[in-house]
Amino acid sequence: MVESTNKSQQELNLAPQGAEDNSVEATITLPANHWYHRKYAFNAAGEPTYNSTVVKEIMDIFDQKLNSPMLFVDDTNNVEEQAFDRDISMVCDGQSVLLEVDPASTGFAFLNLCNKTWAEFASVAYEVVEALSAAKEEPEEWLLKREQDMYALGYKARVLKQALEALSKDFGFEHDGISRDRVEQNVMTRCQRLAKYSFDKIQATGAVTKEKGNVRIQESFDRA
Repeated sequence: MVESTNKSQQELNLAPQGAEDNSVEATITLPANHWYHRKYAFNAAGEPTYNSTVVKEIMDIFDQKLNSPMLFVDDTNNVEEQAFDRDISMVCDGQSVLLEVDPASTGFAFLNLCNKTWAEFASVAYEVVEALSAAKEEPEEWLLKREQDMYALGYKARVLKQALEALSKDFGFEHDGISRDRVEQNVMTRCQRLAKYSFDKIQATGAVTKEKGNVRIQESFDRA
C-alpha cells in the first residue's frame, strides 16, 4: 500500500478538465484505508464517482459563504474596498454591452459562470481546510499557494454575485439568481471528474497492486 504525498494530492486536486479522456483501463482493488475512500467513492457498477459526504460538506461551506461579506484585512484607506467596487462596475459594464440582443441568453450564460465559480470556491475552500487540518507542521508551499487560490476565488465569486444582483432586471430574471441546486450539481460534476482522474492516476502509477496480486494483502488487512 502506498500513501499519497501532499504533492501528489495537489496534482490530483488540480486535474485538468478532460483528463478523464486519457483514462487507463484496469481493474484494481483499493485497501479499505486508502486515501481515495476519504475523498471519493464508487458507484454500483464499481466506477469512480463523487463522495456524497464530501459534497454535503462542500455545500455546507457554500451555505456559510454565499451571503458573507467581502473582508478587507488591514485596508485602512479603503483602497481594496474601492477596487472591489470598481471590479463589480467593470463586470456590469462588460455585460451591459452584450444586452443589445437576446439579453436572456447573455444572462443565463453569466448565471452559469456565477454558479460554477461558487462551486469552485466552496470546493477549494473545503480542500484547503482539510489539508490545513491534516498538516502536522508548517503548511508546504503548494498548500500556501492553494490558500491564495481560495482567497482569489472568494473575491471572484463575490464580485460576480454582486454584479448578478445589479444586472438581474436587465437580464429579465424573475428569480433570486445563484441557484443552490445548480451549484451543487457543479460540485458533483467537479468531484466526479476528479474521482475519475484520481483513480486512473492510481492505476497508471502502479500505486496499488492489481487485484490478483493484492488479494493476500487485502485479506490480511480485513482480518486485522
